[in-house]
Amino acid sequence: MRFPPSPSPCSLNGSRIADVTLLLRMVLKKNNMVTRMWSKCALVANAIILIMLHLTTSAAAAPPREIIGWFVQAQALERANRPLDAAAYYRRVWQAAPTRSDAVLRGTRLLAENGRFEEAVAWLGEATAETPGDPVLWVEFGDVFDRAGYAVQADSVWRVGSSSSSDPVAFHIGVADRLVSRGQLGRAQTWLRTCDARGDGQRAVNRRLLDIALALGDGQTAARAASGFVAGDVDRVREARDIIQGASLTPAMMQAVTRAAVALSDSIPRDAARALFAAEMAVLGRRQEDAVRLFLRSAKETRNPGTTLATIIDELEARGQTPVATSLMEHLASDYPESPSAQRYAFTAAERLGEMGFQDRARNLLSWIITIPFSPYHDDARIALGEIFLALDSVEQAEQQFSRAATRGRTPAHRRQGILGQGECALRSGRLHEAQSFWQMLADSAMREPESLKAHLRLAQAAMFRGDAPGLRARCELMVGNAAPGDETNDCLRLAEILEQAGDDSAAWVRYGRLEFLFATGHRDSVLSLAPRLFGTPLEGWARLLVAEVEINEGHYSLAATTLKATASLLDSSSAGEEALWRYAELQRTRLQDSGEETRALETLLTTYPRSVYGNPARRRLRELRAEPGAL
Repeated sequence: MRFPPSPSPCSLNGSRIADVTLLLRMVLKKNNMVTRMWSKCALVANAIILIMLHLTTSAAAAPPREIIGWFVQAQALERANRPLDAAAYYRRVWQAAPTRSDAVLRGTRLLAENGRFEEAVAWLGEATAETPGDPVLWVEFGDVFDRAGYAVQADSVWRVGSSSSSDPVAFHIGVADRLVSRGQLGRAQTWLRTCDARGDGQRAVNRRLLDIALALGDGQTAARAASGFVAGDVDRVREARDIIQGASLTPAMMQAVTRAAVALSDSIPRDAARALFAAEMAVLGRRQEDAVRLFLRSAKETRNPGTTLATIIDELEARGQTPVATSLMEHLASDYPESPSAQRYAFTAAERLGEMGFQDRARNLLSWIITIPFSPYHDDARIALGEIFLALDSVEQAEQQFSRAATRGRTPAHRRQGILGQGECALRSGRLHEAQSFWQMLADSAMREPESLKAHLRLAQAAMFRGDAPGLRARCELMVGNAAPGDETNDCLRLAEILEQAGDDSAAWVRYGRLEFLFATGHRDSVLSLAPRLFGTPLEGWARLLVAEVEINEGHYSLAATTLKATASLLDSSSAGEEALWRYAELQRTRLQDSGEETRALETLLTTYPRSVYGNPARRRLRELRAEPGAL
């Protein structure tokens, strides 16, 4: 391809331009130290003189089509590895159309990269004098010096540009981006901090400061920048949270970010967005109390706190932040009882709190639901309240709740649950025959009903309580033959497996059945005293599991964890060891809330027992744990 003759890239119009260019060339040829120092100063000084003189080109106007042709020609020359010729054509484009800053940027970069540094400086001086408000040109002007190693001169040009630019925010961000691209994070941070911006401009600056602070590992500065980024705009909180969460911070830095965010929010208490951001950081930093407090404050600052809090709860639930969401549900029911979601959240929170061992808090929520006229959760609350009273050994109060559900329940399912609860109360009181009559009522119905399956399981356990091995086998065969696989069927098979493990030692099996009956009737001290008699027998592992259950019921969670861990280790690769590992993981999840230990237990379970009946729930729970912030 043949190219037409190119204008010289050095042919700057105007005698003053020529004078400055000549001066710059002369200065750059000096070799001694003093002269070199003056050359750097002269370089930037002459460039600034060019700007202040506001020199203009004398190029005649050219038709737009011709200008486009020159630009295309410049690009072609650039691709043909003729950078100086390309720069000359870019200059021709700019002379004909001074607003074409893209031509200036391309041309001056080609000049600077090919040993024509002083010409690039002179051209940028002309361009910034022609359009002094263009922040892009000012950024490039200083960057030419900075790339050449003249940081002081670059800063001088940038300071002039800061005062001349029509968009100071865009200018400072542009300078910072150039510095960041060369790894000069500290200088970039300094430039951004000197920007006097307001509103969205300040938000944009804080967004850049956040990235830089995270790259520098400065947690406190990152929190300040993020807090400024979200200030007054709750819609920005998710973006800030995702940025910090995606930065893969160390635990120590995450704690630093959390502390700073919480402190900033506390110092500006009326900003809902800052409070919401600080709450999100408290979640990431695993500071549950601070998270709950700040979520509540954020919701309180909105027009409809109850609805806002419900939205926050739903988002936390979707992200698997169950403990924080549960606490907020409890507060929603107590602080905003008129909210449409209050009763639903109260019931959900009560179920979880009961599972976590906070029976008193769960009881208060359920009792509140029962007092609400025509609540759709009346029957569910009564049944759950009966279970809590039973766990607290208040058998009479539990029986009242179950009896009411059994006789006045809105649906057949509620009435069946009430009957099942009556059987549990009878068993706890030691009235096994009466309990069996309740269970038999349910067992006679279709086995597809959940309450019927539970009744069949209880009848199998009753056979074990009595030492009736044939009755236990028959009940398990009935369940396996007629019911779909499920927890109750698996539990019944476990009872049959215990019977098989006892083998010829029928006395051990009878003693174990007696232990189960003592546990079911609330005689926990007797279980602890009699369980050691089974140590050394084939049923030792199952006896140890009963001891751990007693310790859990009495609130000795750490002691129970030790018992379960020892049992899993002692009976490795056995069904009792498998059960111990699963219960140990569940204890870590519900009571001790140690996600790290829970993760290790579940991984061991899946490795040691690849065909475990707990395989699917274990894998599902592991996925949830690994998705949590800060998970290993």
